[in-house]
Amino acid sequence: MEEMTGKQSEIKEENKPVENEQVATKQGISTKTISKVTTTAIATTLVAANMFNTYQQASLSISGDEIQSQQLTNKMAYLNEGLGIAGAVGVGALTGTLPLVAVGLAVKYSMQSYQTSQANRVKQATWQIDALTNSEKQKRLVQDKTGVRI
Repeated sequence: MEEMTGKQSEIKEENKPVENEQVATKQGISTKTISKVTTTAIATTLVAANMFNTYQQASLSISGDEIQSQQLTNKMAYLNEGLGIAGAVGVGALTGTLPLVAVGLAVKYSMQSYQTSQANRVKQATWQIDALTNSEKQKRLVQDKTGVRI
């Protein structure tokens, strides 16, 4: 009997977890938790910023301050774009599709860049046509003033 009770007490002592093992098994904050908190914070910031922007735009429109209104619009565009990128990265990290999100953002901004460059080409061509037309009109005006026509 003594042998059995002695063995049972040894088994009970062996099954007791060591404090160092408990510390080692504790897990830190997961990346999903960080992603959820980050995404929620970004969404909250975006909603609050847009509410503030709407209020400020109404106030500036009432007071007639167009310059300040345009500056606020530009600042909000930068903020919205930055929060959009951060939100996309947060959702990508949350869902595990970060490489796909990166490719999507790269395609989005490359297309925006291409569209902007094409719009700029059209503007430059229009300006060149206007400059040529204005030059011809000015030349005719000077010729008409002297009374000599070619």
